[in-house]
Amino acid sequence: MQAHAELARSCQVPHAIVPENGMVIRLSEAGPQIVGHAPAGRLALDGEALLPIDGPVFRSRSASQWNGVVVATVVVDRKGRLVGDPRIAAPGLVDPESDREFLDELAASISEALAKLGPKADDETIEQSARKAIRRTSRDLRGKRPATEVHLVRVR
Repeated sequence: MQAHAELARSCQVPHAIVPENGMVIRLSEAGPQIVGHAPAGRLALDGEALLPIDGPVFRSRSASQWNGVVVATVVVDRKGRLVGDPRIAAPGLVDPESDREFLDELAASISEALAKLGPKADDETIEQSARKAIRRTSRDLRGKRPATEVHLVRVR
């Protein structure tokens, strides 16, 4: 594009601009003028939807591909105490049959983190503490930073 603009200038074209993807240009006797921007970029078909290739869905998938995913379900009572052991799934990170020790370490790290919280901890604090424990343990034991989701169930 730059070379085309330089060629136009060398041929005495009075108005040569180098547009970028998405620029809306009005052509008139006074010369070209940038009058707006339109959405631009590459899209990919994902099932039945067209999504931007550089958007959050594909970025998340890429991160999951390299670091895996951990989903933990944590059940607590009204005082924030664990009712049972956290349930953990880690697709793309571990083999659930041969990596039981790692999953147990993740559950233990969640239990320890929640034990340090006071009885008035709100749901967001509990979720964040569990998420940090998972990511810290995964980093320490596997050198990975998985996408992490915590499902909190509070029983009364």
